[in-house]
Amino acid sequence: MLENKIKLTKSRIKTIENGSESRSLTDVKCVESRCLNSKIRDLSRHHESLLRKKAWNNLCKRNTRFFQLSASLTNRRKFIDTIVIRENVISSPLDIKFQVEAFFSNLYGSNIIDRPYI
Repeated sequence: MLENKIKLTKSRIKTIENGSESRSLTDVKCVESRCLNSKIRDLSRHHESLLRKKAWNNLCKRNTRFFQLSASLTNRRKFIDTIVIRENVISSPLDIKFQVEAFFSNLYGSNIIDRPYI
């Protein structure tokens, strides 16, 4: 849409300049030509700004995708799907949860005397 406006404005300027080759421009045509050139500059800046925003959004999407994949991979690597306790294989998530709770309760629930002194 902006590109079309820029093309139309450039064609209008070209029309004015082609008319100036045969005769000198009137003051009105000079002012119109200056206004059209100013309009082209503004439209070009706006178009460039939109392109920069679009590029930034694409970069953000790629970064988000990268970090999402990294986090997913880390979660898959650190996921505990089975544990072995005294040659018993436990694979149920609920059973794993109970065994982990029991282990840490025993570890940190013991008396102060049993703990090493730092």
